[in-house]
Amino acid sequence: IHVYRFHQRRNGRAIYVAWRDGFSGQDRKTAVSPVVAVPIAGAEALVTTAVTGLGGERDTRTMRVTNGVLRVPLGRHPIFVEEAAGAAATTP
Repeated sequence: IHVYRFHQRRNGRAIYVAWRDGFSGQDRKTAVSPVVAVPIAGAEALVTTAVTGLGGERDTRTMRVTNGVLRVPLGRHPIFVEEAAGAAATTP
């Protein structure tokens, strides 16, 4: 599992990129996805798939943060995790 944090200069918020190696069709059969814990300022975070669909669309969803941590399952494709717009800026 890989998770990298970047600091956005324009708004002071963090953005994370997360993925896992070795995804196979067998993973779908077991229905078990590893979960990564990401520190997030605020109550919500945006989670977006890094790989687009055939029409160029991305799957983006808002997820709730609990006690400053977002727990998000990692699937087949890398994801971006962003602090929601109303979140306070984090320190680099």
